[in-house]
Amino acid sequence: MKFARKLIIALILAICFVLGIFSWLLVNRELKAFDEDARSDHELIAATLGGSVAMVWRNRGSERALALVREADRLRQHLRLRWVWPDGRDSAAEPLVSPAALSALAPGGNLHLTERLRLAGANLVADAAGEEWLISYRGVATPSGRVGAIELAESLNKKRASSRMALATLTTMTVSLLSVSAGLVLFLGVWFVGRPLARLAEKAQRVGAGDLTGALILKQEDEIGDLAHEMNLMCERLAEADARLKAETAARLSALEQLRHADRLRMVGQLAAGMAHELGTPLNIVLGRAKMIAQGKASGQKLQDYALIISEQSERMTRIIRQLLDYARVRGPKTHRQDLTRLVQQTVELIKPLAERHAVHLEVSAPAPVFVHVDAVQVQQALTNVIVNAVHASPSGAAVAVVTGQHRAVPPAQLGSSYGEYGFVRVCDRGSGMDEATLQKAFDPFFTTKPIGEGTGLGLAVTQGIVSEHRGWISAESTPPHGSTFTIHLPLAEAH
Repeated sequence: MKFARKLIIALILAICFVLGIFSWLLVNRELKAFDEDARSDHELIAATLGGSVAMVWRNRGSERALALVREADRLRQHLRLRWVWPDGRDSAAEPLVSPAALSALAPGGNLHLTERLRLAGANLVADAAGEEWLISYRGVATPSGRVGAIELAESLNKKRASSRMALATLTTMTVSLLSVSAGLVLFLGVWFVGRPLARLAEKAQRVGAGDLTGALILKQEDEIGDLAHEMNLMCERLAEADARLKAETAARLSALEQLRHADRLRMVGQLAAGMAHELGTPLNIVLGRAKMIAQGKASGQKLQDYALIISEQSERMTRIIRQLLDYARVRGPKTHRQDLTRLVQQTVELIKPLAERHAVHLEVSAPAPVFVHVDAVQVQQALTNVIVNAVHASPSGAAVAVVTGQHRAVPPAQLGSSYGEYGFVRVCDRGSGMDEATLQKAFDPFFTTKPIGEGTGLGLAVTQGIVSEHRGWISAESTPPHGSTFTIHLPLAEAH
């Protein structure tokens, strides 16, 4: 409907412009034609009358000749005819214009002037506020040699009446044309443009909302019909592309989860080797106390103490094994409000046996809870990868610092996030560090600086993917030979 209104307004303005130009040209043409006709009539009358006056003047005298002029004036009601002397020396026959304007009038010559005059009784007198009159003069030679003139004066009211009539006709024609055009354009615009465009807009809104079903049928073979057809084809192609994208996304997520699970299993193998000692000690204790009970070497209170020791060590082994199973288990992503400090502490406890095997001490600094909205298992996997890499990079007897906190930070430009509050986990090792070229490749899949068989090069790549999915980022700094620092940034959870 809006388009139809705009079309009507544009058409009306165009018609008004065209008719305005046409009216101006027509009225000017009519006025010019009227002037030309009036002057031609004046010249014809003046030539005929002037010739007659000159002949009568010669044959029958001046009185008879001037009587002929007065008779002609009486017979023509729309014209006023007089005999005048252009030199102005006879007040009874003085012209309506100044003698200077008639100084160039010769016998047989014609002169046309437009003056403002008014009637004063039966006579015409010059008046700036009067009506416009066309005044024509025809020079006539008299027998005495003095040049006289036939003066013809005609009111131009007829000219104005003709102009008003032309304008009235044009106005009526314009209003009629505008009414018919507006009605026709309104009908055609609503039926052939407004309604189809409204249905196209409705279809576009549904497509924008994700609804690609329901073809748009427009029974008109024009550009709008072609547009509807192309929109239907576009929806079909989008639906096919959406189906392919969903399938590809599902396959990618499945492959990504399998890759992460494989990385967890690899890490479980490393952690299990480190936990062998942790499990061996309680197993030896349990075995020894059980043998003593079986051999009857314990009785009374000692028997009760041995049973309590066996129970405690069994719970300790169960807890260690459960931690490994929880870490290795395949689960879908489940995000909850988690304390990042607690996740770090749990991860450090899991890695401690591996660190002890390498004679590396883990120093944890977590002064206060830091709440983030994450999947605990995935974030714990990311933390494990970074801390284990730090343990492997540190020499025997060194310490790995793990610091947890929160700060205001600016994320990388590719995240599209703004300056804000983020929780962080900073892991610093005391290894030999990485040069700039190695640091640039640190997060590339399958890139590793470890010896063959000790690393797959997936740990940091998987960590970066996990952190990115949680709308965070991981940064790395290294200054050989002073070690490397990896920092995981995660957006803080909203306060409850």
